[in-house]
Parts: sequence; C-alpha cells; structure tokens
Amino acid sequence: MDKVSYLIPDEMTHTPSRISNSSVNEKQLESQWFQYKTGDVIHDIHGNAILIIDLGVVNRNEGPDIRGAILFSNGQLLKGDIEIHRRTRDWFYHGHEADSNYNHVILHLVHQLDRDDYLLRGHIHCISEINPVIQCDLSINNLNQLFETTLVNMGMNRFQENVNRYRHHAWRDKVLEDLCHLLGKGGNESAFLQLLTHFKNNGKTDPSIHWHRRGIRPNAWPEKRIGMALNLFTYFLQLEEMPRAVPVEIMHSVTGHFLTELKGNILYPLMGANALIHGDAKEYGVVKREWLCLKLNAPYGRFQKQFGQVLSNRSIKNFALSQGLLWLENHWCKQDHCSVCPLKEFHGSTIHN
Repeated sequence: MDKVSYLIPDEMTHTPSRISNSSVNEKQLESQWFQYKTGDVIHDIHGNAILIIDLGVVNRNEGPDIRGAILFSNGQLLKGDIEIHRRTRDWFYHGHEADSNYNHVILHLVHQLDRDDYLLRGHIHCISEINPVIQCDLSINNLNQLFETTLVNMGMNRFQENVNRYRHHAWRDKVLEDLCHLLGKGGNESAFLQLLTHFKNNGKTDPSIHWHRRGIRPNAWPEKRIGMALNLFTYFLQLEEMPRAVPVEIMHSVTGHFLTELKGNILYPLMGANALIHGDAKEYGVVKREWLCLKLNAPYGRFQKQFGQVLSNRSIKNFALSQGLLWLENHWCKQDHCSVCPLKEFHGSTIHN
C-alpha cells in the first residue's frame, strides 16, 4: 500500500527552525478539503490523478489532521490519513518524519509549494485558492414560526433510525457498538471497541489501550469512564431480551449528562424496537413520549455557538430538539443547502421536512 514517504535529498534546503509564513491557516485548508465530494478527481503536484472515495473524518486528537480517508491512485487503493500544512516543509519542522503516528499518511494537503517540493516522494496536493466557506445566516428575521417543531420532527427521524437499527437479530452487538461510540465520543470510539473485545475475551481491561484526551473535558476523560463501561458491558452482554423500561441497574451506575445520552440514543430506541417487534403500538407511543421529554444537563457547545442567536439554552437542552439539530447538520448544513434551509421562512410560506 502506498503512503507518504518523504525523503530529504541532500540538495534540498531544509531549516528545521524556520517557521512558515502563509496567510491561509490549516483550518481553512481543512474546510476546503471537505468541499470536495466522493468521486471527485484531484491531482498531486506530479500530475498523478487521485480519485476520492472517502474524505475521512477530522481528528481532534494527536496525529494526522484527518483519519480514515480512502483514495485511489496509480492502480492502488489507498487507505489512511491526511495531514494538512501551510507549506510542505512544515512536515519536517513539526518532526513528523520521526513520529510513528504519521506512518499511515496517504496525502499531504498544502497551500504553498517550494521549488524543492518536487524532489519529495509522496502524494502532495496543493490547494492554492481558498473558496469562501458558506456561513449560517439564520436569524430571528428569517426563521419560520414552526422552526422548533420542525427540529423536533427531525429529531424523531433520528429516533426512528435508531429504533429500526435495533429491530435486528443481532441487536445486542449493535447496542454494544453504539455504546462504545457513545463512551468514546471525541476520539476514543475505537479504543472503547478494543476494550469491549478484550473484556469479552478476558473479562478485564487492556492496559495497552491508548486513550486520547485532547479536546475532551476532564470529567469526560476516557480513563474515568472505564468502570462505568465495564458495568454497562456486563449488563448488556448478560441481557437475554430487550428491556421494556430503563433498567434499575443502569440508573444506579450512570448519572448526569451521559445517562441522558444513553437513554436517548440507546435505551429508548431499544425499548421502542421491542415494542414494535411485539406489535404493541400503545407501548411504543409511551416510549416515544418519554423520549420527547428528555432534557440534557447542558447544551451542546457547538450548537450553542451556532444557533444561540435564535435558540435559547433551554431549547437546545431539549434532547429531541438537539437531535433535530444533528439531523439538520448532517442532511442540510454539511450539504451546503443553506438556501433551502427548512428552518427559514420563504416569501410568507414555510418549508417542512
């Protein structure tokens, strides 16, 4: 499998102490990368065509800026990471050539090229022009009157997706997978999956797991969740049937914000799936109403920042509405469909999802 493998030729000017000076920052280059679409073809600085299969996901922890990208070039399928710098030489200034975290980089995104960059071996893609990023223009002046109802309905779409996910013979495996993603939100998802595998095989923790802390609030550091994780693993692994109510065992071992997340993303959808499997419409209605009443201890920070001018903290703490914001983000915002945003009022009428 091909990867970036930079060699420093003797004739290449390389001064490790020098700092790159570019008016474009790495965050802008990251945003530009995600304006590409699956199926787009780009070229590296040597003219090699690169087909984008998967853009990858942003990494807020140590290591490359983007993880899990999939590209195709020169007859090879490339799976790995993407690193972003203002200039190619920053790779060396930051010491990445000696850091094993960067051994799986398959593409280097840069803004400015130097003459000697063409001596380097590896895929380098230069983004010389930065397109303006579309900014959210929602305001109290263009919101339709039913925008909160629209968001709650979008949240119900996410609830129904989760319910359908658990209407499966392998529901327990899906629950455990989702639990690991919930426990590890912020960069430790795969680490908790590794912990689950080790626990199922040995009934204990794995000291070799590498936990990430960068960008995670101290009270949510993964090491502090290991005991809770093992209790939840034990409960779900021993569960023979889907629960019809929130288990007392979980209420005693999980509290606060995480309990609401656990109820909203896993337990209530699981209870809803159980009701539908047994054809109990009344019970399903009860589960749905209880889900609609869930409240977060605190609003999601990024939604507070983006929508705080049109939504109160009290509204954003409504779990169903916050799930609607996630739906809006994934199906509208990330697709740059701002001009037809379902929360806006258009010429006296409203657009509903």
